[in-house]
Amino acid sequence: MTLHLKYKKMQLSHKTLLFSFVLTTLSLMSVNIDAHQKREAITRVLFNERTQSIEVIHRFLIHDAEHVAKKLFGKKSDIINDKKSQANFADYVIKNFSIKDLDDNSLYLTTVGFEVDGRYIWVYQETPL
Repeated sequence: MTLHLKYKKMQLSHKTLLFSFVLTTLSLMSVNIDAHQKREAITRVLFNERTQSIEVIHRFLIHDAEHVAKKLFGKKSDIINDKKSQANFADYVIKNFSIKDLDDNSLYLTTVGFEVDGRYIWVYQETPL
């Protein structure tokens, strides 16, 4: 998935929130799913004025991530209890998400990390401006 950002560096320095949006599907959600089930991911893209960077925060329901991970990585995948399964899922998200500038140049996103918190698995990325 590619997200095109329309921005100018001068304008960004005055905004703390670049934009927030909901993605009902990420490329990993295109895995064959039953018609009656709805899976969604929320990705927030924020501008951090203090660090002059763009922060990307992906949030997935654990239940949804479990189903996807089992289809992608095998039935033994366990997002809830297994750090390796969590890392595999986070790596998949990171490899399938990108941001481009107005000149169609991909912005290099560094991995900040991932965590499981209650009902969600979070994946974090960032890039300096």
